[in-house]
Amino acid sequence: MKKFDHPIAAYLVIFIISLISALLLFQIEGNSAGVDGAVNDMIKFRASGAIAGFIIIFLISYKVILNLEEKRKMTPVINVRVYLQSKSTIFDKALSYDAEYIIFDSDSGDSETFTTKTFWEAGFLTIFIKGVGEKDYLTVKVKDNANVWQTETFHSRSPKVAELN
Repeated sequence: MKKFDHPIAAYLVIFIISLISALLLFQIEGNSAGVDGAVNDMIKFRASGAIAGFIIIFLISYKVILNLEEKRKMTPVINVRVYLQSKSTIFDKALSYDAEYIIFDSDSGDSETFTTKTFWEAGFLTIFIKGVGEKDYLTVKVKDNANVWQTETFHSRSPKVAELN
């Protein structure tokens, strides 16, 4: 669903579905659909046939998309700082580390991988993770030129000092 988060993409999907539906319904039912409407007090319109079907399906799809967007926005997301440590390795502040994190959504079963920058905070190698839901699980990988470290998967609301193995 993240591919269609942009308003123009959502609009195009609504437009295409409405157009295809209107044309198919016009082929099946003929000229029986009709709609009356008004933009304001001065501009009023009446449409029938395929145009009315398009307008009806477009308006219904638009309202559904708005309702789904409102429900999606109600799901709380937070930003998380994860402090990384390793018992076997001492990280050097002079070296640069590449990091990526995987967000696993336990509701949908989807996972996404993101790259991020590492920085030093409170004596820990730290990463900043954006947009984590309350039912998400996280895994962090850190790389330098020779080694790769990975955390165990942990819940997004658990303590944020993660052990790298």
